[in-house]
Amino acid sequence: MEKQKQNKTIIEELKDRKIEVTIDNLNKNKSPGSDGLTAEFYIRFKEQLAPLLLDLYHTMQEQQKTPKSFTTGMITVIYKNKGERNIISNYRPISLLNTDYKILTKTLANRIK
Repeated sequence: MEKQKQNKTIIEELKDRKIEVTIDNLNKNKSPGSDGLTAEFYIRFKEQLAPLLLDLYHTMQEQQKTPKSFTTGMITVIYKNKGERNIISNYRPISLLNTDYKILTKTLANRIK
């Protein structure tokens, strides 16, 4: 199967229920991305959000466009919980990505498995 056809098949076969399962398995108590929406928010409103996310993902596939929020991350540093706080090597960088992006990538990874 050619690559474009495989990609289309993976996206087209996504269902609300698969997105809800992914939402249920999100890591909780994590910092949100630039939109400020946490995993707990998506878990609480998954029945309402799953169909909207599915429409978004299908539209992305049809239009071959990705929302800017999917290509944007915030980089921050967090303390490693060791050593003095005033030494830069005791910090590590992390990228904060929006949860809707994480839901798509985890759902697709599960589909590919």
